[in-house]
Amino acid sequence: MGGITTIFAGDFRQILPVVPNETEVITIDHCLKNSYIWSRTEKYQLTKNMRVRHSRSGEAQQFADYLLSVGEGREKDVGKCITLPDDMLLPTGSTIIDLCSFIYPDSSAVSADISDISHLAERGTLAPLNKDVEEINKHMIQKLPGEERVYTSIDTVTNPDLAAQYQPEDLHCHRPSAFPDHILRLKLRGPVYVIRNLYPPMICNGTKLLIIRLDSTNAQGKIIDGRYTGEIYYIPRILFITQDDLHGVPFKRLQFPLRLAYAFTINRSHGSTLDIAGGCLRNPVFTHGQLYVLLSRATSRSNIKVLTTRNNTTKKFSTCERKIN
Repeated sequence: MGGITTIFAGDFRQILPVVPNETEVITIDHCLKNSYIWSRTEKYQLTKNMRVRHSRSGEAQQFADYLLSVGEGREKDVGKCITLPDDMLLPTGSTIIDLCSFIYPDSSAVSADISDISHLAERGTLAPLNKDVEEINKHMIQKLPGEERVYTSIDTVTNPDLAAQYQPEDLHCHRPSAFPDHILRLKLRGPVYVIRNLYPPMICNGTKLLIIRLDSTNAQGKIIDGRYTGEIYYIPRILFITQDDLHGVPFKRLQFPLRLAYAFTINRSHGSTLDIAGGCLRNPVFTHGQLYVLLSRATSRSNIKVLTTRNNTTKKFSTCERKIN
């Protein structure tokens, strides 16, 4: 086959391909630059920062230069560590509550009018680990007034011969990659994002919704980002099937393809832009590009704050940068 022009787009300063259970060397080996087609590829580089171009503030250019320095590993202090500027950090001793208050200073997250949804699409908190994301989402959904609906998944092993050996309770605690939780807690006016392509191009993996109706079998949401903002769709429970979880025992889960969207992992935030961004680095970043992605989600330096560990006075974090030859 020939004669087909293929366009690749990306930023090698950002997160590398995810190769489960493999070493850093193997991960780098999976990069496009190490492909046999790389030597036959024409390379073009974008030269204008559109955020800076539309801003007349010198601060915007300084922020762009700083992000570039972080992404290219030029901000290193010692080894792989850098010192984040004081103005981008919450005061030492701050908590998750303080971080959430920065993102939603006017309690807009708990008094949102369904007709005014832009603030939920334009704000968010990022963290490297799921456990921090879950803590933030739990805190925010508890602040939201109204009745909480709890949806539990139906989990079964794929092979009926193993049903006696693995009970549903054994499966509930597992959440393979791209699976929803066994227990999903939702409220009206709570923001969520979709983790499966349901109705492309409207409802796709990553689409943000505002919950406007809940019943025992369906959730109804209004799109709050992208070109289809304002459109309403029913979200059904769907079947998720894994082939290699629970020590090689495949199982299936029937659940809504949704997760709360007050906070999300840095990896999940790829490609998004936030007017107000928060970073939870109580646990440090752990792979190439995560810090760069976190800091570059915000539209300006004054619109991002990072939460550190309580006893962290040096404010240093690993960029985990690796040169991709």
